[in-house]
Amino acid sequence: MLISAINLKNRENYLLSQSFQKIGSKFYYIEKREKLNWFGAAHNCRKLGGHLINFETSAEMDAILAVVPTSRYWTSANCLGKNREWISISTGEPMPFLKWMEKEPNNMLEKCVELKITALNDALCDISFNYICEAKVI
Repeated sequence: MLISAINLKNRENYLLSQSFQKIGSKFYYIEKREKLNWFGAAHNCRKLGGHLINFETSAEMDAILAVVPTSRYWTSANCLGKNREWISISTGEPMPFLKWMEKEPNNMLEKCVELKITALNDALCDISFNYICEAKVI
């Protein structure tokens, strides 16, 4: 039990040292300067010990929207494997929560999902946006 508590604290300290910030029960790294395509953003999140953000609830999205400046950020959602079936790169499962912008997704051959201002938008995966990484302590 003591070892588990120490490991959790070590993981938390590691995430904080990598510029993650705790919001709710998760840790997030919000990249505001560097813009990458969806694949590069996913790769960088993995290098940091996390994955692209996977919104699970409207409360989680609202908490993130409260701290990010207005911009465009890559999320884990994509339909690269099966057309119009939105899957999370982090879990391989269908997205548990999708709050789309009005008239989105619009089926314009856009296979990756960005957080755009206040909701989600499908976008071409090779466009460069900022990104948000997510990590759990356990």
